[in-house]
Parts: sequence; structure tokens; C-alpha cells
Amino acid sequence: MILEDMSLIRATALSHFPELVRERMREHKLLLVQEIAEDVRNLVILADRRRLKQVLFNLLSNAVKFTESGGVRIEIGPGQSQRTMRFRVLDTGIGMSPEQLSRVLSPFEQGDGSITRKFGGTGLGLTITQRIARTLGGDIAIVSAPNAGTTVTLSVARNLTKLSSAA
Repeated sequence: MILEDMSLIRATALSHFPELVRERMREHKLLLVQEIAEDVRNLVILADRRRLKQVLFNLLSNAVKFTESGGVRIEIGPGQSQRTMRFRVLDTGIGMSPEQLSRVLSPFEQGDGSITRKFGGTGLGLTITQRIARTLGGDIAIVSAPNAGTTVTLSVARNLTKLSSAA
């Protein structure tokens, strides 16, 4: 996979990405909470804007698709190392069993057949998301439990700099 649209993206500019799914959230009457950690507000990340947008859209879309009540939260913060930035999407949706979770990153796999019948999809979204995350120098991690929602953490290489407060 080739990164094409490399550009500087200010962390606070990423706050508009949830707009991509806001209409669906209104239809489902879901609450959206967004938090950008103070220590990343002045960071600028060098990344492929289109690919990062695609990944965040997929994660938010999945969260909305599998959440019937409650809400979705997106958190933007520092990663586990100084070289990564973290995007965490948490939902109050249907969640996944350990067995479903073990298959969800495999191509053409979903939690189980009933998921495909009820919610649709091809089972490629998270596989592609993981591939893009790795191309961006990071990865995704998923934590979930049935009826307890899902948390997907995307890490991307920072390749970034800190802006002065005058910028």
C-alpha cells in the first residue's frame, strides 16, 4: 500500500472526523463524545490524510453500526511510546465474544453469520483498517465483550512536531 497524500495535520483539526458519521448517529439517537488530550493539542502529525480519514471513518462507522443505544466516544491522545499517537473509539454496542474477536481481523470474516444478516458488510473493513494502520507506522488493538461494547485503539507513527503556541 502506498501513502499518497502526505500532509501535516494538526491534532485539533482531527476533531472534524466524527462529522462523517454524525447523521447516522442522529438516526440511531446515539450520543457522540470526543476528547483530545491536552498534551497532543499542539502536535502536528505527518500522515496520509486520506488514509487516516478512511481508517477513522471505518472505526466510527462500525461503532455506530453495532451500537443500538448509548453512544460512541473518540479519544485522541499520546500513544504508548513517544513515537505514536493514539485514536481510541469506544462504543456501548453489542460487543464480541473472545471467539468472534479472534476472527474479526481475518479477511471476509465477521463475528458470525447472524452479524452479516443483521448488519451487512463484507468482513473486510477491519482487515483493511489494520493494513492501513500498519502502513501508517502503527496498528490496531481491539478489546470487547458481549453486550459490553467494543474499544478499538488505533496507533499511528507520530512523525510529528510540536507547534509553538503562536502558530
